[in-house]
Amino acid sequence: MPESVISANHTVSTGKDGRIIFVVGKDAFLLRQNSTLSMTGRNTLVHTLRLTTGALLMVFGKTEHRLEVPSGTIGIRGTGLYAEAQPEQSYVCTCYGITEISAAGTSQRETIESTHHDAPRYLLSDGKDRIRPAPVKDHTDEELMLIETLVGRVPPFALYDEAYGRALRY
Repeated sequence: MPESVISANHTVSTGKDGRIIFVVGKDAFLLRQNSTLSMTGRNTLVHTLRLTTGALLMVFGKTEHRLEVPSGTIGIRGTGLYAEAQPEQSYVCTCYGITEISAAGTSQRETIESTHHDAPRYLLSDGKDRIRPAPVKDHTDEELMLIETLVGRVPPFALYDEAYGRALRY
């Protein structure tokens, strides 16, 4: 509902035709259909997010955050991030900023420093190499612009593809 207040300690779920865009403090989120997100924190400061199912686009202020998906954990610092959570494989795109991706139950980790969707990754639930390169998919620069606008910021990249004169889509 438009008048609902979402704070740092809420769980938000969407149905098959649902989608919700919301702000908590200096962070903004776009939760897609069939998704469940639990947040913990204090007042308007989210510290930990747990995406158990579905997809989430998020932008963060300068504070540190942590995102948990079924197959790993992502440490976040001043970042735009897109994630999809599935039991066997999760997807993470550091749209811009710095993240540290860790595969659950292993010592495998990777630090990503991205300026514009430079290093998307799959996180697998089992196997030897559980952090693997992935394509950019299922989120747009326009969506990032929208949710950054909600918290008074703009993303650090150009919205339009200069070569083709149109909006970028992945």
